[in-house]
Amino acid sequence: NGEGMAGVAWQVRLMGVSFQSPQSPFVYEHNIIEALDYAVSNGAQVCLVSSTFYNYSQGLMDVLEAAKAKGVMVIYPAPGNVDSRKFFPLSHQLDNVMGVGDSDQDDHLASFSSFGFTSLDLAAPAVDVLSIDPEASGGYARWSGQGFSAAHLAGAMVLIKSIHPDATPAMIKEWVNAGAKRLPEMAGKFISGGRLNLAESLRLAALPPDILPVSPLSTAVNLANRQVTLSWELPAGVSPDAIIVSRSLLNHPNTPGEGTVIFEGLGTSVTDDLSGTENRFAYYSVWARYGTTTLAMPRIATTSFEFPGDNFADAVLLEGVAGTAVGNNLTATFELDEPAHNHNVFSFNSIWWKWVAPATGILRVSTYGSEVGTILAAYHGPTLAQLTRLDASSPSPFAP
Repeated sequence: NGEGMAGVAWQVRLMGVSFQSPQSPFVYEHNIIEALDYAVSNGAQVCLVSSTFYNYSQGLMDVLEAAKAKGVMVIYPAPGNVDSRKFFPLSHQLDNVMGVGDSDQDDHLASFSSFGFTSLDLAAPAVDVLSIDPEASGGYARWSGQGFSAAHLAGAMVLIKSIHPDATPAMIKEWVNAGAKRLPEMAGKFISGGRLNLAESLRLAALPPDILPVSPLSTAVNLANRQVTLSWELPAGVSPDAIIVSRSLLNHPNTPGEGTVIFEGLGTSVTDDLSGTENRFAYYSVWARYGTTTLAMPRIATTSFEFPGDNFADAVLLEGVAGTAVGNNLTATFELDEPAHNHNVFSFNSIWWKWVAPATGILRVSTYGSEVGTILAAYHGPTLAQLTRLDASSPSPFAP
């Protein structure tokens, strides 16, 4: 009617399901599970859930798996740094679950935005969003908050599902993430590295089934020489005319021309020499090009030249009976199955070392002299899932 605002899903029906009593400030796990189960059982196709857990919940996992079987997408606005705290279910990367952060009108992260390079998918508008004013009959007002980014993502999903009703949750999630507008401020903050871009997601969803991306994409970093080797497999079926690899030191390129094209051809790998740069990160986008202009869904990769040891499998080897090691967890992440290092539900960004005792005796390890407060934990075991904690310090502003 030319007034106020217009959403993207004009034929949608809304179902409001409350899981919190107005008489209680607390949110209980079983209430959330029952509410989500009710919504899924009564035909909801996209669910927006406004509460996450610190701990794994088998009951919630069962409901989410049932939702996935029915093609139902579930959206979570997330609290805080999701990578440093294992918020369930966002940290488990389920096909039908997406986490969203918050952006403003200038494509910056909102001051209240959550982030998580391995756990949150993308950002969406959440600052000064025009909406109905519940306190003024027929009036409008501008609001800010995490609920608005989640609502934007929900609207985008509903529109995609209405156009592609047979699409699986995994396909929708991939279209949304691959279509995001990748931005410098969001690089390293979200899985997609960007902000919701519905138009591009719809373009990717409409591509013919034989326009396929490269898969999978892997990277290997030579820290000493500052070289990155990217490898991929050519798409099955119709052969593309070229594979294009573009690199930027700011964010994943949205188009080949937005970065520096380091490869264009039909090979399956390329080595990028960054010895002349001092940047901590390099961002890559890889496309399969069909014809002269049609680009398949991009694959993206991020490489870091920070201190090694972020992942348990890449733990830095310590040798001998005495010595000093230096690390930096500024860009470190947590892994699935990583334990809570300070005896409680929080799991902080960690750097790993490994050591085999050369003789029987007492080992003393200290982080005294560190520039920041630290948490030190010692484990025994071959994999993250098989670790046994030997001891751990308590968190404090002072190094133990």
